[in-house]
Amino acid sequence: IGRGSWRFSFIRGGMLLSLILNTFGVVFPMVGRWYLKDPQATKESHRALGIQAATEWAGMLLLFSLGALLTSGTGLFYHCAALAANLLVYRLIPFMPFGSFGGGRVWAWSKLIYGLFAAATIVLMVVVLI
Repeated sequence: IGRGSWRFSFIRGGMLLSLILNTFGVVFPMVGRWYLKDPQATKESHRALGIQAATEWAGMLLLFSLGALLTSGTGLFYHCAALAANLLVYRLIPFMPFGSFGGGRVWAWSKLIYGLFAAATIVLMVVVLI
């Protein structure tokens, strides 16, 4: 995707927030993310991080779509679609702490692509959930 080496890491400072929210029954899982080992505030870095996050978002949309199409109201696909719906809502919010789900990276890379993904997410969720 971009030059440089990558590493996988959990978000920093997310454990306390996850603990508090999960205690109250809210789905807010610990998320891991791919980071550049030598991050720089350049267009190329924002592009690489944005493409990585957009790919994750597209995969989540696909998982949600398949789960919604293959569900009969119960079973594995139903639960996958329900979890994906929660995570898609978190991806729509581009600021911290929700920006760690990838929406912030896509926003920093390209407002247009963020808007397209946000519109597709909202339309798909409205069509499937109504």
